[in-house]
Amino acid sequence: AKPTNPLFPVTMKDMGTIKRGTEQVTAEFDIKNNTGKVTSITKVRASCGCMNVDYPKQPIKKHGSGKVKVTINLNNQCGYFKKSVLIYATKTKPTILKITGKVL
Repeated sequence: AKPTNPLFPVTMKDMGTIKRGTEQVTAEFDIKNNTGKVTSITKVRASCGCMNVDYPKQPIKKHGSGKVKVTINLNNQCGYFKKSVLIYATKTKPTILKITGKVL
């Protein structure tokens, strides 16, 4: 069976409980290109300015792989958080990557 998302086998990461005072947390999402074609990530949109998204700038070959790294700046954050990143790529619909966790 094909994964539901042609680029991201996993689209949600729960970072669990993070100690208060932690400056940042990074979630990594694996890319597996199952679109059947060469694809490129053309744009990323983070849900807030506290996030930095690192993604492959080169085209991703058919059956190729890569990683999207999302770093969240947790300064002054407390309690439950839910962040998202919208990934636009050629040959496929936009993907929403979600990151959740708790700062205690």
